[in-house]
Amino acid sequence: MNSRQQLRKKQRVDYKALANGPLLPKCLRQIKESWSTKKLYELEIIDQKVVNEIETRFKSELQIAVKESLHCNRKCDSLVELSIPLPRDTFKVMTDCGVQISSKPGKWTLHELTDLNEVIGKDWYYRIVNRFSDFSYVKKGSFTYWPAERPPLHEYNFSDSGLSSKFTHRGFALKVKFVRGIGNKFDFESYIANSVNE
Repeated sequence: MNSRQQLRKKQRVDYKALANGPLLPKCLRQIKESWSTKKLYELEIIDQKVVNEIETRFKSELQIAVKESLHCNRKCDSLVELSIPLPRDTFKVMTDCGVQISSKPGKWTLHELTDLNEVIGKDWYYRIVNRFSDFSYVKKGSFTYWPAERPPLHEYNFSDSGLSSKFTHRGFALKVKFVRGIGNKFDFESYIANSVNE
């Protein structure tokens, strides 16, 4: 065999192997098979983190909304009504700490105001508003809440046939209702000592 024939033999291409892909060593094939399972598991963890972030955001918005409504302006109505955007699957964190008082529509209340501490933080039910210790608080037995579908956003668009009506779903909300009380530093100690009783 001359040198030219030897060179052709060395350069021979296995077209069948190219069509089927390279034959990986057994150790590499095992790594490739385990990779997909690991990635699916990591994806599941990421999804759980997203759910936790949504719950955390909702809890923060609820706490801020309640605190903002606790002020000492006597000219405002003492009945407070709030509406906080609510991912529907998140409502369970509220039902777990409350007591259902009606089924149609489903409404919940709190046996004690402190029952909601784990959801939106300690001392969420009162706010000292100035350095003179004037404070506003949620009256015990008045705090009720329920989930509700927000009314759709209605608008009109121009089309070839004229104006057309369009409705956009705006998701769900947590409806909250409670009575606001007002006190001073002499009332505050009594309020705390009586476990948020009036």
